[in-house]
Amino acid sequence: MQFKTHPILEELQLNEDGTIVIYKGKELNVKSYQKQGRDNYPYKVVSFRNKTHRLSKLICECWHGMRENRMQTTRRKDHNPHNDHYTNLYWGSSNNVTKKRKRGKHSKIKEADIQDILDRLEKNEPLASIAADYDTSDMSIHRIKKKYLTDKWQILKREIVKAHDGHGRRLAFAKYLTFNSVSEAIDTLGKKQFINKCNELMI
Repeated sequence: MQFKTHPILEELQLNEDGTIVIYKGKELNVKSYQKQGRDNYPYKVVSFRNKTHRLSKLICECWHGMRENRMQTTRRKDHNPHNDHYTNLYWGSSNNVTKKRKRGKHSKIKEADIQDILDRLEKNEPLASIAADYDTSDMSIHRIKKKYLTDKWQILKREIVKAHDGHGRRLAFAKYLTFNSVSEAIDTLGKKQFINKCNELMI
């Protein structure tokens, strides 16, 4: 297990993911903290010198050096708010700064971006974090969530796209019709009617 010393606080050392934090030779207690709000997620903190410090920020400072300016904050490559390993952390633009500025002319979300956004939503990543990366509003991401993750027809189309073969696509359609399997759908609807329905959808 490797440790890094903080570039300014020489008595502070952290290991690769911040599970062990040592200050003045003593191991600090890592706690979880969550701000109130729909899109906020828990993050880890440690307290010393009469102040509470966000753990991800300390890890980034120890392993990547101090940020270039105060507008930067810690970001995660895999967008997983629980992954604080230093290889996953980097200095990036602040969400708060992005949210305050006007939406850019080229910030319209492209069709190719939808799948990535949906994957991040399914991981319960905060709307604000996703919106910041696409220079758009929280409401735009919420509309995508409502359209693709609550509408049964849109869910079916996603499952069809993700299916690896014809059987997988037919199974997705059977479940859309509230059947547990393709055979159950065929037994209830009849093979010809089920196949005709699949053909209509080009499944």
